[in-house]
Amino acid sequence: QKQKESILSILNYKFMAQIETFEFGPLGFEKIKEYHYGRDWPIVYLLESNNEAYVGETTSFYNRSKQHYENIDRRRLKNAHIITDETYNKSAALDIESFLITHLAAEGSFLMQNKNEGLRDHNYYQRTEYQAKFEIIWKELITRGLVKKEVYEIENSDLFKYSPYKSLTEEQHLFVKKLVNDIENNVASTYIVE
Repeated sequence: QKQKESILSILNYKFMAQIETFEFGPLGFEKIKEYHYGRDWPIVYLLESNNEAYVGETTSFYNRSKQHYENIDRRRLKNAHIITDETYNKSAALDIESFLITHLAAEGSFLMQNKNEGLRDHNYYQRTEYQAKFEIIWKELITRGLVKKEVYEIENSDLFKYSPYKSLTEEQHLFVKKLVNDIENNVASTYIVE
């Protein structure tokens, strides 16, 4: 019985995650406005075209997509992929956004327009369950031809391990802030990093 429940739980996660694709432009914005998750729902989005991409999260993609369209770099992107489901919350969206940015940057199919500031992991209710969806989302991106490498290939690469998009621990973040402050103020310091 427990094995059956576990399998059903995995299947539920598989079928709940959705990826919908829209044209990134004025015609697509009207379709996004009418889409069930287009406004007033936490989503993660991937904007892409050819070899360039941008990943973000928002609770109103309709409004956010129009803001992005005003940016000359984002306007070059042609497709908007919305990733969400009925169970998403803001914390899950932030976590999935972070996962996609780190993995897309290391995978190499796209030149990422994202900057790497501010990516920090945090714990939240049912995080383990949401993380089970990461690989399912990634497999769907492979099926759609957006990426080529499997998650395990990426996570075992040196590029991923030393990626500037990786989030820092609280201790690492505080150290970086102190180091930057010392450099900006011409303070000579010696640090030992273990």
